[in-house]
Amino acid sequence: MHELSVAQSLITQLTETVRKEKASRITLVTVSVGALSGIDGSALEFAFPLATENTPLQNAKLVIENIPAMLTCRKCGAVSGVQDFMMVCGKCSSTDIDITSGHELTIKSAELEFDENSRKE
Repeated sequence: MHELSVAQSLITQLTETVRKEKASRITLVTVSVGALSGIDGSALEFAFPLATENTPLQNAKLVIENIPAMLTCRKCGAVSGVQDFMMVCGKCSSTDIDITSGHELTIKSAELEFDENSRKE
């Protein structure tokens, strides 16, 4: 399950944000996961609490926004979704396409919590 290593990478990045912002912890994380990213959202949801133990993200809620795979046809210019992993234009059936979304794994937002001592230098 590579989602555990993905979760650990997210935690590393977000822990750095906590340090830079002098926050005490993160309570909510929203990530965008593309349909073609190779990330199983359910597995990531399972791995996230394991990866956050003893970190500033412990007990943080994870929200996953699923991003559909989209493509743009170079032949007719149509923008369409990918159906059943068929990489063809939804309008003209051309295979001369560019994939424009679906590979993402992005941290969209994180809610930081500050305690009375967290901002003191």
